[in-house]
Amino acid sequence: MLAILSIAPPAGAGSVGSVIEGATSGSLAIAVSERYFPAGSASGVVVTNPDRAGMAAIAAAFAGGAAGRVPLLFTGHGVSDAAVRAEIARATDGARPTVWLAGATLGGLEGYDVQKLGDSAGDVAGNVIATGPAAGTGNRVLVFDDDDWRAGAVAAGFGAAYGIPLLPADSIPSGLGVPKPVAIVVGSASVPADRFARVDRVEGADPTALSVAVATTLVAKEFPAGAPVTVPVPLQPVAADGFGADPGPALLAAVVAAALQADGARPPVLLVDARPTADLAGGCAAAPKDAAALCLMAKGDGATAVLALTAVGRSDGAPAGSRLPGTGGVGFPLVAVALVMGVLIVRRRVGLR
Repeated sequence: MLAILSIAPPAGAGSVGSVIEGATSGSLAIAVSERYFPAGSASGVVVTNPDRAGMAAIAAAFAGGAAGRVPLLFTGHGVSDAAVRAEIARATDGARPTVWLAGATLGGLEGYDVQKLGDSAGDVAGNVIATGPAAGTGNRVLVFDDDDWRAGAVAAGFGAAYGIPLLPADSIPSGLGVPKPVAIVVGSASVPADRFARVDRVEGADPTALSVAVATTLVAKEFPAGAPVTVPVPLQPVAADGFGADPGPALLAAVVAAALQADGARPPVLLVDARPTADLAGGCAAAPKDAAALCLMAKGDGATAVLALTAVGRSDGAPAGSRLPGTGGVGFPLVAVALVMGVLIVRRRVGLR
């Protein structure tokens, strides 16, 4: 039902590392939990429903950030409630651990401290900021259109790794605190500018472009606890599908990003066409629609973690682990720079309404 594969990285270049697969999003969530949370290591678990992807993105950022880096599990989607409860028991194995429910129902939780975060994106965001500081590191919040799960997934990856809450643009909760926080809008969304000290924007023309924009303008400038980068920090991306219909892998990428950041890496969530090929430099040079992400992975200092659904392959037909067709003799570093510059759209707007 699920598999964890490891591919040895070549020296001196970014590569594909662990590939975590599941037949469904539900089984993939359990596989990610098993991989990154040894038995009894988690203080709690966040459970949500990926069918409501905007709300689930807020829950994902919470799982990696304010909740204290805990697993994110999904109800349904190929797994039984009993399987979810079994994974909660395995990961926590403690005295009355907390189970946060975000738009999900799960019975049989006697003995757990069950906290219901709400059944809408606005309710979940409001309850999340009520659990701790309203704004995250650097007095910032992340804002997105909760109908755009791709924007939510890449924002959740950054928020989970660096402790910044994620808010839905159409229902900004009260209680953001004083002084007003800085809003970083990921993707296209209108926000009430009077609620924030400043409104910054990170945008991209497609899922890959948006994820590369967040990687190069936000993640690249961060360090543990949100401090500016002062020493070299290895780039170790997390790749997930941003072009398919199932948001599960991309939402789970936030949990992996938080784990990698805790280990001292810079972990952008990069959205690709199902999954990258093992030959990242070849994929970059071939210029598929997710080339900007492949190029960034190829330039990374460490191995890219990949989350994928077993039966979902690339739309260009290139199987994972094989080289994409080359397009000539142009070296991938130059192509990478050109592609990243071509897709990056970053603007600061002050007073936007």
